[in-house]
Amino acid sequence: LAFGCGAHGYFAGRRFSLARQPQTYIDAVVDGQSTVEHVDVLGTTDRLTEAIAFPLRTRNGIDLRMLAETFEFDLVDEKRGAIDALVTHKLVELSDGRLRLTDSGMILADAIALRLLPDEVSEQSR
Repeated sequence: LAFGCGAHGYFAGRRFSLARQPQTYIDAVVDGQSTVEHVDVLGTTDRLTEAIAFPLRTRNGIDLRMLAETFEFDLVDEKRGAIDALVTHKLVELSDGRLRLTDSGMILADAIALRLLPDEVSEQSR
């Protein structure tokens, strides 16, 4: 979800952004209108990318079972080499069915997320 002027959010397979200009945002709220300025409907690959990259940046991390059930993507199996290296360097931890960034890994979240994305996505990002 997104709250406030210029915020971005993700909900039900859609990525959206709210009005960026403060007056436009205020006018929409006062008039009882939507503050949503742009919506992208995401395909499966984009939804998988979001399901890896965004939770990774939270303290809860990635729910590996949800990822496997929703996308039929076993992150640990698909990215075993990358995950092993990240664990060895104390940048991520695997526990309780979740992959979480460590405090040291948090500052490298974007680079780590890129290493965890499906190969076809990470190759397009290079």
